[in-house]
Amino acid sequence: MPILDIFESLNQRLFLMLNASVSTSPWKVEFATVSANYAIYIIPAILVVLWLRGNDQTRGGLVVAILVSELALFVNQLIPIWWFHPRPFMVPIGKTFVEHAADSSFPSDHLTFIFGIAFALGYWTRLRGTAFIIVGIGMLVAWARIFLGVHFPFDMIGSALIAAIVLVALIPANETIQRHLTAKVAIPLYQKLFAPGIKRGWCRY
Repeated sequence: MPILDIFESLNQRLFLMLNASVSTSPWKVEFATVSANYAIYIIPAILVVLWLRGNDQTRGGLVVAILVSELALFVNQLIPIWWFHPRPFMVPIGKTFVEHAADSSFPSDHLTFIFGIAFALGYWTRLRGTAFIIVGIGMLVAWARIFLGVHFPFDMIGSALIAAIVLVALIPANETIQRHLTAKVAIPLYQKLFAPGIKRGWCRY
């Protein structure tokens, strides 16, 4: 059996283990739906608080985190051009509880964004505790989207790998990013736009 067929068989077996069924309690489906659709919005809120209350080192890490996540999302858009992987409901397999476009399932944009942020914060700043919290949110979103039938488990693993690869690729450019984008653009722009809040002590200079 070709190696890709072996992986696909394992992918589908894991999916069926995690996917909800028609007998699943409605409250579990509702919890998964909320988690799949809205938990990701906790991440931007965390980033805003970290930026407003953090120091310049923290802000430098946040700039890189955004770059990693956005570049990883760009990579995601290129993958289906060469390799399209159907979603579970397109196979079809399992049970789907939410509507979703019939586009490529691999990798997950939600998880790529979340893991890109988490990995970068864990690497570049001292906010590893926050990074672990974000990974936890990512795991919740991953479970929910598999549970609801719109992603396979390997989609989530692929997201983590892409985020990690992009992070490693940007490491050599970190000094340039901090010297030019963070110090000369992002922080001065923030200080100008939020000057009233900084003056009143609502935000950190």
